[in-house]
Amino acid sequence: MVRWSREEFWDAMENFTPLWFGLAVTDLLIGLGLVYILLSQPLDTTNPSVVVAIIDLAVVVVTLLPLTYVLYRVRQRKLEEY
Repeated sequence: MVRWSREEFWDAMENFTPLWFGLAVTDLLIGLGLVYILLSQPLDTTNPSVVVAIIDLAVVVVTLLPLTYVLYRVRQRKLEEY
């Protein structure tokens, strides 16, 4: 079993900053598309497409939170280096 320190973990995360940023932007664009879809039709929860869009929006929000946290921590570490 490999044991990482916090510093080693965040050093590894810094190497993937472009990936994290790309994932966050993609997640945000998908979320905006879902909001547009939900606002463009009546909010009828008996319609399966509305239910799926609401579930998808919840998944987008839940995944966007850790992505923004990782980007925030990586940015804070870079600012501390300078």
